[in-house]
Amino acid sequence: MVERIWNDMPREEMSFGENVITSERYKSMIELNLKKGDRNFGYAIAKKETNEPVGHTRVLYNKYDLDLVEQDDTGVVHEHRGNGFGLALKYKVLERILNELNAKFWFTGNAQSNKHMIRINKKLKHKIVGKKVVYELKREEWELI
Repeated sequence: MVERIWNDMPREEMSFGENVITSERYKSMIELNLKKGDRNFGYAIAKKETNEPVGHTRVLYNKYDLDLVEQDDTGVVHEHRGNGFGLALKYKVLERILNELNAKFWFTGNAQSNKHMIRINKKLKHKIVGKKVVYELKREEWELI
């Protein structure tokens, strides 16, 4: 499911290929976060009728900076977007932050073209505090530098 979500995320003008997210790779990404001092929690959401997983979210908070919670990943498979699953996932995150963590800031991010996530983040009263610019340089171009 994570692989499907990541491969369907808006890429803006980037040209990178498909992601391959095996369970081993996902586990190693979690382990890397733990080595950096990050703690993880998250949720998955499934269709009630079929129990098919259709979305997930993962959150990081660092033991050295407990004021900050970072929404690392939230996504819903394409055919189920716009049905409230992403909002439900983020409400669960917010509930846990308010009840179990003493964080002062909840950071998240999304592509400028991701209208579903922008709508959710506005509903949750997130404010734009910065923009990250990502540059892409293809290998054949940077080999000439």
